Amino acid sequence: MNVRLTSEAEVQAETCDAWWRENRDVRDFFACELRDTKARLVCEGSAEDDEIIVHAVWGASKEHGPRL
Repeated sequence: MNVRLTSEAEVQAETCDAWWRENRDVRDFFACELRDTKARLVCEGSAEDDEIIVHAVWGASKEHGPRL
């Protein structure tokens, strides 16, 4: 099973990661959370050629959800 971010989600993730690295003491927090989330998305027993596509990355600090 593969977890892939779209180009827009990749930019959103990079933006979040940069913010955490610049503004928090635990600089790799976002990167670790994203890694752990990807691991949770992979279901046991799924075929190796299955793919999960992440279309948006956002956090609780946003005033609204992503446009889907």
